[in-house]
Amino acid sequence: MYLVTRQFVGGMLKGQVHTEVTSVAWTVGTVVSNPVGGSPYKIISVRIDDPAADGRRALRESGE
Repeated sequence: MYLVTRQFVGGMLKGQVHTEVTSVAWTVGTVVSNPVGGSPYKIISVRIDDPAADGRRALRESGE
């Protein structure tokens, strides 16, 4: 899974930044200028989201 952050560059959502977890491997800098359901946006950040890593970190922090 990927943690993707997009910045809306037009329409009613212009200026807002949204982050979501998705299975789509977006490329940073991609601009979607005419999305089917709304405001155009630009991908500003993509990183791999590894929930298992968070679980291992939580176990280490709890001392288990």
